[in-house]
Amino acid sequence: MKSWKSKVYSHYDVSLERYHATRSLAFRFTCRHDPSGHPPITRARLDTSQGTSNLERSRRKCMRDNTTTENPPDTHQPLSYSHSKHRALIAARCAASKRPFNSVADPYYIQEVEMLRPGTKLPSPATVSWDLKSMYSVGAEVVREYFSVRNLPRPGVIYLCS
Repeated sequence: MKSWKSKVYSHYDVSLERYHATRSLAFRFTCRHDPSGHPPITRARLDTSQGTSNLERSRRKCMRDNTTTENPPDTHQPLSYSHSKHRALIAARCAASKRPFNSVADPYYIQEVEMLRPGTKLPSPATVSWDLKSMYSVGAEVVREYFSVRNLPRPGVIYLCS
């Protein structure tokens, strides 16, 4: 299950069923939020042609049917606050949303942060710029290492596998 990449799987409890008559295995996906509200979905262990479409449709229907003000969809625990996490989040937001570094100096943003977490010290625009450059350089090094090419075969040389 570690190799399963889709986030839809987190909506389900996954179990493995064995069918003795046909000598086969199947995954059984049971909704975690409303197991009695809709039937579980089964998929043969080796059948990957279905993908996650059926699971996603069922998840959307479950969320649509069971969403109320008391039960919002996909609730999660809030992150604990730290100044360094806040700086990283601000830098990532500036990069991903194409916001200027000066957005941290906006009076309305400062009021918003003060309202949500009184006493929070915001970084300066220069600090946000430095953080983003630092994140970029570290990320570039990781990408360079990932795509590095080592021990390439030399052209014209025939390699025999044993």
